[in-house]
Amino acid sequence: MTSTALVIYGPQGCGKSRNAASLAKFYGKSVIYDYDEKPSTRRLRSMPDETLVLTNEDVPGAVPFATAMRAAGLGR
Repeated sequence: MTSTALVIYGPQGCGKSRNAASLAKFYGKSVIYDYDEKPSTRRLRSMPDETLVLTNEDVPGAVPFATAMRAAGLGR
């Protein structure tokens, strides 16, 4: 089974955690995980579909924070 959890990445201090609830609502996710390190591929694949993952590290399939913010209408 492949997860459809959404991974958003950006540098520390860019606002991922501050905007997590708004991003989760926009993307239809109800669970938020905030990682300071790169989550393993195995861990990402096992996450429930309703999960929004925030990380400082780019991982395959991840959405850049600025892109996610613009899509959600939250960009500057």
